[in-house]
This record gives sequence, structure tokens and C-alpha cells, in this order.
Amino acid sequence: MPFVNASAYHLMSWFYSGSTMKSLGESDCHVMDMIQQDDFKKEDLDGFCTVQEANCLDEFVEDPCSRFSTEDGWQESIVYILLSAGGIHFASEAVTPSFQFLGYSINLYLVC
Repeated sequence: MPFVNASAYHLMSWFYSGSTMKSLGESDCHVMDMIQQDDFKKEDLDGFCTVQEANCLDEFVEDPCSRFSTEDGWQESIVYILLSAGGIHFASEAVTPSFQFLGYSINLYLVC
């Protein structure tokens, strides 16, 4: 086996399957920021369903008492990210393809 252990094999198997949008650095962050955390327990993921957890997060965000409450200054807005491709030029930003998603922002004011 070309890997140091079974855990490395499973991680690399995940990395090379599915989406090609993953990066080696992202995979390292996945390990350090999640798997190697002291409070990470693989047993907690028994029966885990990404769709179900995403729905829970959506419900939390939509709850008027959530941390993203408009009373606290949070604003819901659509964010546009312009998509570019090497060697392709567009006449203006208005005709450049974009990706849009709903996000939350807050205005912070620094007082010196």
C-alpha cells in the first residue's frame, strides 16, 4: 500500500474521488481544522446526513432569534462573484458571467 496507514488511504481516496475542485491545501485544512480537533469524535457522525445538517443551519439562520438577527445589524443580501477564465476577456463587468449566492453581512464601525 502506498500510504502510511489506513486513515491516510481513506482521506486520499476521498480526495481523488468526486469533485475535482478539492486542493491539497484544502485537504490538509480538513484534517487540521476538523479531524485533529480534541473534541472531534467519529461516533458523533453515526447517521450523519449533510442535507439534514444543512437544513438545520438554514433554519437557524432564518430564526429571528439567531445570531444573524437583523436587530443586531446583520443584513441579508445577494453577493455576486465574477467568474473568469484564462484568456477570455469581456467588454465589461456587466456582461461577465457571475455566480450569485445569498449571504449575510454586518457593518462594523471602528471607534478610535
